[in-house]
Amino acid sequence: MEIFIIAINLLFFLITLTFIIYLIYIFWSFRQVVPYVPTPYRIIDRMIEAASLKPGEKVVDLGSGSGRIVLRVAKKHQGEVWGLEKSKLLLKVSRFRSPYNRKKAKVIFQSADIFDYDLNQFVVVFCFLTSLGLKNLAKSFSTLKPGARIISYMFPLPNQKNFTEQIISWDKKGKIFIYTKKT
Repeated sequence: MEIFIIAINLLFFLITLTFIIYLIYIFWSFRQVVPYVPTPYRIIDRMIEAASLKPGEKVVDLGSGSGRIVLRVAKKHQGEVWGLEKSKLLLKVSRFRSPYNRKKAKVIFQSADIFDYDLNQFVVVFCFLTSLGLKNLAKSFSTLKPGARIISYMFPLPNQKNFTEQIISWDKKGKIFIYTKKT
C-alpha cells in the first residue's frame, strides 16, 4: 500500500512538473516575434468553417505549434495539410501527436522559419500570429496565387491591397479575418 501511495505522489509530481515547464515555455516564447499560444479548438473549428476548404487544396498552418490546427483540418479535409514550425520541441510534440489522430488528409510537419518560406504552393494559409508577424510575412503573402485564402485569427493583415477582406466576428474579442488573393 505504501508503494502505491509513493507511486501516486510521484505521478502527481511529474504531472505538476510537466505543467510548470509547459507554462515556462509559453512565457519564454513571448520574447519571439511569434509566441506560442495554443489556439482554442472552438476557434479552430470556426477557422476551418471560414476557410471553405475544397478537396485537394493544399493547406498550411504557419507556426503550427503543437499541431492543433493541422490535425483538426486533417480530420475534415482531403488533401495535404502542412505545419511549419521553427521550435524543435513543438515540432516533436506535433509529430508525436500525429499518429494518434484520425486523418483524411496527408499531414506533413516541417521544421521551417515561416518568414523565409515560399508559400506560393499553398491555397489556404492558417495563422494565429501577431501583427508584427503578419507584417513580416507581407512579401511571402504576395507570392500566393490568385484565389488563395489566408485565415487569420485575431489579427488583421497590415497590407491588404492585393486581397479582399471578410471579417467574422462573434463577440468583442473574437474575430477571424479571411483574405482572398485578387486576380
